[in-house]
Amino acid sequence: MSTFDMEALMPVPKATYKDYVIRYIYNGIMERRFQPGQKILEQELSLELGISRAPVREALRQLVGEGLLTYQPQKGHTVTILDAKQVLACYETRGVIEGYAAALSAPLLAREEMKELERLTGAMTRYARRGEHRELIERGEEFHSLILNRCPNGELLNAANRLSRMLHILFYTHWGTLYSPEEVASRHRLILEALRKGDSQEIEQVVRQHYFETGRKIAQQPDISRTKESA
Repeated sequence: MSTFDMEALMPVPKATYKDYVIRYIYNGIMERRFQPGQKILEQELSLELGISRAPVREALRQLVGEGLLTYQPQKGHTVTILDAKQVLACYETRGVIEGYAAALSAPLLAREEMKELERLTGAMTRYARRGEHRELIERGEEFHSLILNRCPNGELLNAANRLSRMLHILFYTHWGTLYSPEEVASRHRLILEALRKGDSQEIEQVVRQHYFETGRKIAQQPDISRTKESA
């Protein structure tokens, strides 16, 4: 029986079914219902969710573009398996993009938005201490999205968003062995302090390091470091 909330689908226009399929697959990977390397079948998803295959096909195509799924002719779609080198590349790329975007965003952040960043930092600490992983990830997403959404360069924002779901899954899976609750808060406070100072070079460096450090730590995790690179 699917754990997906079918009632939530019923009042939604067909144009948004693709987004529900994306969320369903994303949650499935996050919760390990879909394992790395597992096949994702278009027809099965269509039957399970009770929708036509067209939005399922669109969702699969988008998730391939975001890196969560891999497509091979004759083999179809599978959940992407990342090795250490690929994990580092994802985090380094996001760090470079978001670092520059944050530097552009800083002068445009209002006082109320800075207060909201402080509130989100406190919330992340509480959720980390309680072991509430999903809530921690969501507050972290809000923190970074608030900064990114102020960026006047839309292409930077699009590039950062293409990596978001992949990084969320990696962090959700491993965060408990990466940082203590206090470290979760202190790492985001460093970003907040840099934004308050308004030094664009410092902002860019702090945000880059934020992602580079996490990428290195995840790449060293046993389930990642033992993964063989693709031939």
